[in-house]
Amino acid sequence: MKVWKKTLIISLSLLNINLTKAEPLEFQKIIFETEKLIPTIIEVEGVFDKNVQTIPFEYFQVAENLRQLDGLAKDNKELLTKVMAFNERCALNERSSKIVRALCLTHYGNAAKRQKKKVDWEKFPNDVKDLAKLILED
Repeated sequence: MKVWKKTLIISLSLLNINLTKAEPLEFQKIIFETEKLIPTIIEVEGVFDKNVQTIPFEYFQVAENLRQLDGLAKDNKELLTKVMAFNERCALNERSSKIVRALCLTHYGNAAKRQKKKVDWEKFPNDVKDLAKLILED
């Protein structure tokens, strides 16, 4: 089982990645790493200390990876289609935590909006949609 109580250290190098000269290999690597990072419900169950508000580092890394994928796919329709498919699968994955599913749904919805594609919101669970709305409001 993965250890989820890691200290949050966000490296500045994560924030300064040049996404304009990305190769497809980098894209595949980010997808692979993101899939590995997404915790299942079982993995995070009972991890949070009820007295202390903590967020596992992996959630921040998943969010950063989703942002990177959006940047890589920004001007590439083929990659954008793959990113949207990944985000949709992630948002529908019942084994993943709601927080991660909501992050994926947020990125999926934003990409669909940019592409002027219609989204079938009914296929996503209400609790995930509600959490995604909170993410978008902040």
